[in-house]
Order: sequence, then C-alpha cells, then structure tokens
Amino acid sequence: MFRSSNIFSALMDRVQVGDKTAQLELRQKLEPEMVFIVRHVIEKGVGHSPMDRRILAEARRLGVHAGMIATTDGEALIRQIAECVSGLFIAGLQRKAAAPRYAADTIRA
Repeated sequence: MFRSSNIFSALMDRVQVGDKTAQLELRQKLEPEMVFIVRHVIEKGVGHSPMDRRILAEARRLGVHAGMIATTDGEALIRQIAECVSGLFIAGLQRKAAAPRYAADTIRA
C-alpha cells in the first residue's frame, strides 16, 4: 500500500519494491524540482540535512559558489548537481529494495 496520494511518495514506494518504470518516472519528476533545491542550498551555503550537505559537497567538487548561480555556466553546473543528487537519492531507494528482509525470519520468544 502506498503512503499517500503525493506522487513522489507513491513513486518512492514503487522504486523501493523494485519497479524500474517508477525509477525512471521518479527521476524525470525529481530532477527539475531538484534544480530549485540545489540553487537554494548553494545560495544559502549551509547544509542542514544530509541532502543539503551532499549538494554542497558536489558544488565544492565542481567549484560552484553562490556568485556563479546567475551565469550560464553556473546554471549548467546546478543542473549537473541536480542530476547527480537525484541519481544518488534513487540509488539509495534501489538499495533498500535490494536489501534482504530478515524481519520475517526473526523468531520471537
């Protein structure tokens, strides 16, 4: 059963059970939204969540800083970071799908 009517939640649930179509659809929906998130995090320059910190790490790796955001090169790099972070997020969901489920095998006394 899916968590909610939120399209992202529904797609995440499907990805976690190994639905390859949902992986592609989630990536297509997530990446454009992630561009806004990446831009915002780079402007702030502070990471409060693991995803924020991942964004900032990728920005540092690529040499992206707040002053570059309004440039054509900056926009291309922001999109590259968004693609990377989206891919990492989906890969994390895929790992959850592939992880063995031992809970059903647990014997309780």
